[in-house]
Amino acid sequence: MPRASPQPVESARRRLARLFGLALLSGGWLAGCTSPDPTSPPTLARGQTHTGQAVWQARPHAPPLAGELVLARRAGGDFFLQFSKPPLTLAEAARTGERWRVTFPGLSREYRGRGRGTARLLWLWLPVALDGGALPPHVTFARSGESWRLANTRTGESLEGYLVP
Repeated sequence: MPRASPQPVESARRRLARLFGLALLSGGWLAGCTSPDPTSPPTLARGQTHTGQAVWQARPHAPPLAGELVLARRAGGDFFLQFSKPPLTLAEAARTGERWRVTFPGLSREYRGRGRGTARLLWLWLPVALDGGALPPHVTFARSGESWRLANTRTGESLEGYLVP
């Protein structure tokens, strides 16, 4: 019966080099997983925060959802908006510079982009409307005292409520 030839023994130096390489790759991978999101709430630490209540209707025949609304914003247009029915977060929207993000955690959906944003995501337009900014076509805003209503006339989505400083 033929004998199998012995495998060459790996030198200690070569094993140490391989372990060091694996450690570098693992460290880079872990660091990439923890990089901060540029549109996360901590970026608005020195801004104004408003809280209130809102009713969101995603479609004309969908049931309306009532919940708490928190809006943190800074001069220059950066903002973080959260709509929740504690303990659940129903929607979040944020803008930092030219980057924006809208998430619906319960639906596991997230939308990101650059620029002004799309009219289909009504959450991006509430801070703009409250500041008196220009809205996209088919998005309307009306204010009555402390109350307001934002709606997309094309999709039937609406958001109405109030915010206090």
